Amino acid sequence: DTGFYLKYFDKDVFPSKDAFTVSASPFYYLGLSSQTAFYFTLALGQFLILASVYFLIRSTSIFSSFKIACVAIFLLSVSAIQFYSFWWAIGQQIMATGFLIITIALLLKRSWLMLLTAALTMFLHTSTFLVLALTFILYFTIYLTWSLIKKQKVDKKLILFIVLGLIVCAFVFYFQYDKISGQFEF
Repeated sequence: DTGFYLKYFDKDVFPSKDAFTVSASPFYYLGLSSQTAFYFTLALGQFLILASVYFLIRSTSIFSSFKIACVAIFLLSVSAIQFYSFWWAIGQQIMATGFLIITIALLLKRSWLMLLTAALTMFLHTSTFLVLALTFILYFTIYLTWSLIKKQKVDKKLILFIVLGLIVCAFVFYFQYDKISGQFEF
């Protein structure tokens, strides 16, 4: 429902604190109509997902990751899920999914930017961030368990990421508490 987002582009409401609306603001201030700015941002979100899938696959140590990344982008671009996400205009989730995939790729590369993209995911769409948080918990649990079983040295940089990630989560959670707490009401 584009009306859900377009109400935030109204001149009376527009500088909004909503992260998706803020991401569309440059287009709005360039003189585009609110609807054009919204759809342009939505299309950019689709390209963000495609680029993030490419980046994720290229971040792995898979032989011929370029070919696999190209096939994955093609399959994603013609998939029904991608079509319906654009058709139903779920802009916040589209942008957050792109940042979720980038965060996972940056985790594999052990990059500090992972913390920034995880925070952006949280600000854009809390439900997507909860999926990311559960993925991190599962990843770190398996990594630490595997390291203990194999008696391998634990990567100190990764432990630092865990601690800093928890601090970032607490910080973002503090500012987004009202938004998050509403997710669990039935």
